[in-house]
Amino acid sequence: SGCVCSPTRAGLISCRYQQRLGFDANAEGKARPGTVDRGPRALDINQITFPQRMKVLGYATGMVGKWHIGSGDGYRPNQRGFDFFYGIMPHGLGAKGPHGETPPPTYRNETAVETPANHMETFCDESLKFIDANRDKPFLLYMAFTAVHGPFVAPEPWFSRQKSSLPAARRRYAADMAQLDDVVGRVMQRLRERGLEENTLVFFLSDNGGPGGPVNNGALRGTKWTVWEGGIHVPFIAYWKGRFKAGRVLD
Repeated sequence: SGCVCSPTRAGLISCRYQQRLGFDANAEGKARPGTVDRGPRALDINQITFPQRMKVLGYATGMVGKWHIGSGDGYRPNQRGFDFFYGIMPHGLGAKGPHGETPPPTYRNETAVETPANHMETFCDESLKFIDANRDKPFLLYMAFTAVHGPFVAPEPWFSRQKSSLPAARRRYAADMAQLDDVVGRVMQRLRERGLEENTLVFFLSDNGGPGGPVNNGALRGTKWTVWEGGIHVPFIAYWKGRFKAGRVLD
């Protein structure tokens, strides 16, 4: 519902169109010198969040990855409905921490912890641990991965698996996509191993279209940052084995 990540996440977590909240631009940027800062900095504290609603229903709630809708006191994941959080709060791995460090600090709940050597692999490990810890009760797990958001990391062995004939930026992007695909596969495999696949509804979607350059949005005009189809038309899959027929399209 947005052409950049922060408003789309605000809409997802609040279950409301973000423009109703005045949240139609990326959060946590800095105003230009000499200008009045009117931009959103966090999801309105008065908004009830999706994980808060799930907690009322008895669900364990966990989040892994990128938050990007508020890092000040009162606005952090553990304060907005998540029992467990492991990840980063600013816009991505290219963001700077409070002391100018890049990548930004990684948090386990409200405590800064060691920065992982490979964020995606650690996000995957934390997701699997959460599934195992809550396998015998209802749970909500929100995985907001840093791939394929820039900057492209392109770790091994995924980078070497891409065609050397590809332009360098395209190859790096493809490597991040391949790692993302592997991580999602490992999470799905864990659900199968724990006998949870037929009792778990899984959504897979992107927050906005590709940013251009190394990304190919196909026949769709425009890219991320535009409200043409290339900026807002994204993959969206709902999977529930035993409940949803494969390949079905709903209007």
